[in-house]
Amino acid sequence: MQLDTFYNVTEQVELFLLSILLGAALGVVFDAFRLLRAVFETARKSFLVHAADFLYICFYAFAVFTYAAVMARGEVRLFFVIGSICGFLLETLTIGDTVTSIVRYISDKIHAIIRRLWAYILKLFRKNQLN
Repeated sequence: MQLDTFYNVTEQVELFLLSILLGAALGVVFDAFRLLRAVFETARKSFLVHAADFLYICFYAFAVFTYAAVMARGEVRLFFVIGSICGFLLETLTIGDTVTSIVRYISDKIHAIIRRLWAYILKLFRKNQLN
């Protein structure tokens, strides 16, 4: 029994395309973090942003190494990383940016409505306290 140590071109192309899909899936996970920041205003300016980014980077690295272990006989190749980054960028710059900007717009409008309602309620309470 002979162990193949090299990938033929077809296997390399298949692994590269699958790594692009992996990157796109990881882009969706990153967009979930971005949507949380868009919805919760306080999360935009806190230390939690840095912590979430660090956790995401660790998750990304774990996903690429797991991909290599499962799909590529445990061999991490540069084209896996390049393919996953390409997939991540494709998803983030197309679907991800569009969805995030729409959710951010809706979230900002809802926050503005809530602020106006809250200001009106406070105004009513202050008016009633004076009487």
